[in-house]
Amino acid sequence: QIMKFVSYPRVIAVTLPGWGDSSKEGIYSIASYKRVVVEFVLALGISKAFFGGHSMGTLISTLIASENSSLVAGLLLFGGAATMRPEHVVDESENCTFADIGALLSAWTDRASIDKEFLTSFQLDDLKALQTSNGENMKHLTQEFFDTIMSETMKADVRAYRDAWNDMLE
Repeated sequence: QIMKFVSYPRVIAVTLPGWGDSSKEGIYSIASYKRVVVEFVLALGISKAFFGGHSMGTLISTLIASENSSLVAGLLLFGGAATMRPEHVVDESENCTFADIGALLSAWTDRASIDKEFLTSFQLDDLKALQTSNGENMKHLTQEFFDTIMSETMKADVRAYRDAWNDMLE
């Protein structure tokens, strides 16, 4: 539907510092990620774009919209929160708060210390629920897709998990 509003539609996904195959250096914060995305868009000569994100990407996209509104044609936001209050209970069955997740991530000092079960659940549970509830409409959500998500997730610098999460709580 959105594509009818643009003359030359294309989708560009930016791998942010600390994630995927990017450099593992720099400041991992919403503000610094916003700067990276804006600089990237401007370097490509794009004057107006739709910005989208999932989870942390929604915070980056909304910050772009608030601080660089002339670049924004619209937002596509999935699975995000307007704010991440540390005391907000994320999982009522375990009484787990955003602050609790921050504490878990703070304990990750290297790849060996990552709680892979938690990370897999955090990354995939909502998608797997969507796949189950929507059946035919979500048939592209395959095990191969989930494996790709986790493969890319596991490439991240442990500092990116910790620093970006803690920044979101401020």
